[in-house]
Amino acid sequence: MSLAIIFMPILILSGPLIADTIVILTSIFYLTRYSKNFLEVIKIYWLIVIFWLICIISSTLSENYFYSLKSSLFYLRFFIYSSFIYFLLKEKILNITLLFFILLFIFIFFIIDSHFQYIFGNNIFGVEAKSALRISSIFGSELIMGSFLLKCFPLFIVIAILKKKYNFIFLLPLVYSSIILSGERTTIVLSLLLLVIFFKLKINFRTKLLNLCFILIIFLTQFIFNSQFIYNFTERVKEEVVINIDKDTTKKELEYNKVLPFNLFTKNHTRIYNTSYLMFLDNKLIGHGPKSFRIKCKEYDEVSCTTHPHNHIFQMLAEVGLIGFLVYFSIFLVILKSLIFNFFSKKDFSEINFILCLSIIINFFPFLPSGNFFNNYLNIMMYLPVGFYLYFKEKI
Repeated sequence: MSLAIIFMPILILSGPLIADTIVILTSIFYLTRYSKNFLEVIKIYWLIVIFWLICIISSTLSENYFYSLKSSLFYLRFFIYSSFIYFLLKEKILNITLLFFILLFIFIFFIIDSHFQYIFGNNIFGVEAKSALRISSIFGSELIMGSFLLKCFPLFIVIAILKKKYNFIFLLPLVYSSIILSGERTTIVLSLLLLVIFFKLKINFRTKLLNLCFILIIFLTQFIFNSQFIYNFTERVKEEVVINIDKDTTKKELEYNKVLPFNLFTKNHTRIYNTSYLMFLDNKLIGHGPKSFRIKCKEYDEVSCTTHPHNHIFQMLAEVGLIGFLVYFSIFLVILKSLIFNFFSKKDFSEINFILCLSIIINFFPFLPSGNFFNNYLNIMMYLPVGFYLYFKEKI
């Protein structure tokens, strides 16, 4: 079972089916063999269970309860999967050396393949780029390469520190280059948070400075020579508006029932968020149930319909209500508090804990556009570093 966890970053590349099957099987194995260990974890991290129960109650009371329950009923499996990783680390069963080289292979592959696709229009397997603005490598039409790299790299840094392989941190500028080529603006903005790691890393000043200089050179090179990058971060932002107080409300009110007094990120995002907020107003306490947005949105504004609200805050409010949102945000604040504590701490493993907290913050960041909170693929990736966090938090 430990090998299944080690190869998870590769399994996820094949799609969510195999990876989610592994999560389910490892969760069942862990609960049947080591249930006492899991109960000890739950006693400390009981807020996760509270959130899970709220999701189930919300689904049960939903108009589309069967569809919603498919997401909420087994949501706890992701935390069980994290707890299993914690257990493997605690028992020294998890081969982190092998995991390190698997992640190293993945990063080297995507660095080469993404730049190959950008230059030639196809990757090394012949997968064509959707556009020069959005390089996706082997993910094809799924534009998630940047977010995949961002979710994996903090864990890679943690293992590099544990194995005292600090030289491999020089991969960061090259990973940044691939993230920029992905054109995922939210991912690019969040990736800047990784720079904070250099203030905590126990490496010499020269190494830190060289890495930061390389990253700066990559950004400057993209701005100077990559016209698509310039368009993505200047013209598109001007066209769509980052945050703009809505002055022309009369025209928009004719289009849909707009209750938000501003445009947030883009007009399309605003319309989706507006529908989410209207859903929240109709069921403030418990929401309409996980994954209900794609169905309920038709009752408010069919033009805004999509698979999810594209922001964790609005998704929580619409689908699990104020109660679910408060529990979700409380968990976020707990991790944020731990992040700040470990940044200033001089204790052993504070460096590793800081990076893991930062990874979780980036994965669950509530203040920017995001993927579907209840998506299987995203949760498998988001909960992978949580297992390491549970283990190293005990070391402080």
